[in-house]
Amino acid sequence: MHKIFYQSTALLLGISCLTGLSAKAAYSSPEDVTLSLRAMNGGYIPENNVHKIYVSPEDLQNHDHLVHFGIFFETDPAIVDIFYVSLAMESPVISFYKDSFKNPTLYAFPEAQEFTHTDGNVYASRFEPYCFGRINMMDNYEPAAFSCTANMKEHNFYLLWTYDLNNQDENGNKDFSARFFGNASDDYHFIEFDMQIDDETPPGTYPVSFLTNQEMNSDCTYLTSDDSIPDESDPGHYKSIYAKMIPTLYSAEIVLTGGHPVSETEIAPVFRYAHDQTEFSVQDFPSELTVIADHASVQTVTEDLLEVFDTGSPADMAVSEPVTLRSELNYQDMQILDPLGNPSALEYRIGQKGDADLNGSVDAADAALILTYAAEDGSGTETSLTGSPDSTEEKFAFFLADIDGEGKEGSLLDSADASKILIYAAKQGSGQDVDWNTLS
Repeated sequence: MHKIFYQSTALLLGISCLTGLSAKAAYSSPEDVTLSLRAMNGGYIPENNVHKIYVSPEDLQNHDHLVHFGIFFETDPAIVDIFYVSLAMESPVISFYKDSFKNPTLYAFPEAQEFTHTDGNVYASRFEPYCFGRINMMDNYEPAAFSCTANMKEHNFYLLWTYDLNNQDENGNKDFSARFFGNASDDYHFIEFDMQIDDETPPGTYPVSFLTNQEMNSDCTYLTSDDSIPDESDPGHYKSIYAKMIPTLYSAEIVLTGGHPVSETEIAPVFRYAHDQTEFSVQDFPSELTVIADHASVQTVTEDLLEVFDTGSPADMAVSEPVTLRSELNYQDMQILDPLGNPSALEYRIGQKGDADLNGSVDAADAALILTYAAEDGSGTETSLTGSPDSTEEKFAFFLADIDGEGKEGSLLDSADASKILIYAAKQGSGQDVDWNTLS
């Protein structure tokens, strides 16, 4: 008899990337239903970010450009009868691998094998353990009655799945004694499949999403439960639990590293006024960064990652139009990337106070822009100073335009900001030296 020590899903597949992760800890729901999509082979998931899967060129080479995924499901098995999930790959360079779908109950070994469960007990079975199974009275693993149909297209994956754990006693009443295998489904997946990543795919973040269109069942994710979770409007019928009812129903983001270390710490740019005489300092940024390198999360001192850091102050530069200073980061002589595949850097953005339109001058046009912004914002209309999808640029413009609040959280743009800009522009135009701190 061929013996397999089944300590976790990850170890069964020879991968340790799931170590330390807990769906129960990471995914919570008012409906007590959780779903997660995780790499089981060909990627690395750090403990502090269960929604990202880091894939290196070495991973792709070792696994024929395939990343092996499992879907993990956690809830009370007595309350769910039917599960339907629809996944979509949002990038044309990554696709679902059509021949990779694996239904655990349809795969049987030629002879019974031994599996060591996470509690240390050893069970014999011809079936590979997965979350919807149990140990029968003969002390053998027994998979749940299970039916599953899948339609795996290039960029969409549709799965209709039903199961029966015989949750009835001898009188036909609900019996809640049947549980997930090991009482913790996040130890065991219930479906496996691959995603294929095209050769020469550039570094970057590629999201995989659960679809949530409630109008078309073919494009939504839902779970149908029996009357243990009744529909308040119609208690006699099933209730569909849609993805939007589960706030943390996240799938995954595949982050291709291109062989570079990747910063897990968000490094927000620092905004400064052109007249500011305060020296640039590395202390303006996070003192430590978490870097993903060689399939490990490494805590690093930010200052140790810098080769060159800008010195002096904004006032020394005598700038008019907005400028950006960047000090790029390196780890072990390799450039650190952010999750979007761009070089990671400490960044200053410098501009003239009052220059709301970022054109390098402070004048009546800036005041008019602020008044328009304030009116639209006050009426509940979505508005913007820059019209740019770049949120950093929009925040920078707000910082320059917000004369009194200096872009601080909760501060608003209003007529007082516009008025001070008009006064500043008039005095500057007449040749006077103007100090924003004494402007009235």
